[in-house]
Amino acid sequence: MEHEVIIAAAETLDKIVDKITLRKEIGFAGIKTRDFLEESLRFWKVGGKSSYFVNGNKERIKTIIRDTLKKCEAYVKEKVYFFVFPTSDEFITDKMKGSSGVTVYDNVAWIFLAPASEWELSLANTVVHELTHEITNYYVGNDKNYKLGEALVHDGLAENFREFILGKDDMLTKVIKKRDADKIIKELKPILEHEDTMMLHNRIFFGTDRYPMWAGYTIGYNIVKDFLKKKYPNGKPDWNAVFEAARINPGIIIKGALEPEVKDNNS
Repeated sequence: MEHEVIIAAAETLDKIVDKITLRKEIGFAGIKTRDFLEESLRFWKVGGKSSYFVNGNKERIKTIIRDTLKKCEAYVKEKVYFFVFPTSDEFITDKMKGSSGVTVYDNVAWIFLAPASEWELSLANTVVHELTHEITNYYVGNDKNYKLGEALVHDGLAENFREFILGKDDMLTKVIKKRDADKIIKELKPILEHEDTMMLHNRIFFGTDRYPMWAGYTIGYNIVKDFLKKKYPNGKPDWNAVFEAARINPGIIIKGALEPEVKDNNS
């Protein structure tokens, strides 16, 4: 798998932005203009004292990303980019174990790092999660006007693939019990076709309503898990086919998960 890791770390945001050069294929790290790049990085609280941590661990960061991507190389054909930034966001330090990410363009992901005891494992988890978004073209700023059901599928797929590559990690996938997730899926079924607005997304994924924080990830994880079990009863998913389905029509996965049975003569 062809990939590129760009680490841009400095204490001040303007110096970090200066490190990002314009590229014909991906603009400014996946963003059209330098000004919007700066605005976006400010939202993620990029910079600060974490820059010393990132600069001091550059080679280790690159090694973790490279080794993690190597485990995924059978499933990725395109070149992928990972931009690594320091962040002063305490939420990422305290709740995300030192690493978080966002996919901003086709095959372009950002990773935000801060010192934490389990940052290496969290970084590997972030890489696979965001890689899944990269190769299924699910990214912030996309003009596809995603529906709630599609958002659940994409994050659920990212967590299932991460589990396949790296093993179990319950932070996002066991926020609520399976039976509770199934109950919520039934409640949400009438609005799965609704546009995934910021307000709706935050309600389901980030605990701004009656659902616990990260419930959306667990719900999506279970939707995709149920689909995989029905579609591939031998326990050996064709990941490339699943990724293609997510790219073209995530509704196929929702339908396959919620229907009583999905027959596959090739399984």
